[in-house]
Amino acid sequence: MMDKDFASELAGIFNPPDIVRENMWREVGRAVVAISDIERVLAAICIRLSPASEREAVDIFMSDRMFASRLRFLTYLVARWNDPKLSLRWASIERKLQSHKRIRNLVAHQGMIEGEPDNLGLPQVCLHPLSLKRGGKKLTAKDIKATADMLQKLKHDVGLMLISIKEPPANRAR
Repeated sequence: MMDKDFASELAGIFNPPDIVRENMWREVGRAVVAISDIERVLAAICIRLSPASEREAVDIFMSDRMFASRLRFLTYLVARWNDPKLSLRWASIERKLQSHKRIRNLVAHQGMIEGEPDNLGLPQVCLHPLSLKRGGKKLTAKDIKATADMLQKLKHDVGLMLISIKEPPANRAR
């Protein structure tokens, strides 16, 4: 086993403690920006699918602060559009958004804390809620990176969905 002082010295050379914090900030930032970008494109999809005016469609979409409610509203609009290809595309996107919704909410509402240094002397940084009993979960940069990576790819898929919406099918429900 490596001497703790020597391990700390090596850690300071190869992984300065600030790098651990910066990695967490970077992954949180990537996730938050990807979420914001996706929500912006979802609002544009709402405009395309809604029979309401652009302003009204955005107002309706943004009227509920709950992300889950916004997804339900889009599911309703997609169903009204009556396009099987669009419905399949949306179902895939919604399923992916739902699968990462919990981490998305945790990233948006938890604070960063530092724990005791590990056996190399590096600070243990995580997002942590005020209480684990109220549905919170300790998140590491690795957890958040996985969600940020998925959201980056999903942002592309949502953009392709927006581009694919042209004119309503002749049998569109009104």
